Amino acid sequence: MRDFKQLLERAPQWREELERALNAHGGKDVAAAYSDVARAFPSTDPNPRSFDIPLIDLAALKKLAAEHGWRVTRASEMHATDGLAPVRFMRIAAS
Repeated sequence: MRDFKQLLERAPQWREELERALNAHGGKDVAAAYSDVARAFPSTDPNPRSFDIPLIDLAALKKLAAEHGWRVTRASEMHATDGLAPVRFMRIAAS
């Protein structure tokens, strides 16, 4: 994996890109590549499957997703292009 310090420094930029893409999609159900989400929310724990892609900091991801009206899960039924299942974002229905 690249230098973790660099990943942390670039994470806010990746988060902005991810948020822009989710907002531009406009749908209620969208999937994002695991690697893109992991760059936006890198965990300090090593990924046992990849040296290049960090694990996702799920607590930070779920917190930001909830703040923006999304719920997140793994889209394990979808084809994993990087060996890791995409992350599904589902719009939370307003009550």
